Amino acid sequence: MNEINAGSIQQTGIIISLSREIETVMTGLGATAAGLHDKTDFLAGRLTPECIKLLHYIAAVRNRNAHETTSMTQDELELFVQSCESVLQE
Repeated sequence: MNEINAGSIQQTGIIISLSREIETVMTGLGATAAGLHDKTDFLAGRLTPECIKLLHYIAAVRNRNAHETTSMTQDELELFVQSCESVLQE
């Protein structure tokens, strides 16, 4: 059995928390679809192409983190957090 490490748990918490915050905002904008990919497609007409690209990246990272045993480097995690912050600003 794989050992659970604190760094992995912390990464997962950051990824899930930021993704959930983005989904909440998207729901507030009227997205009725399930999941970040579908919500992004639902709101695509109101979003910039860069925001759409970032949202699909965020959704992919979130899904990979939820369904696979993977770990991000510190640089990758920082890029993810910056991407979330950019989306939330838009």
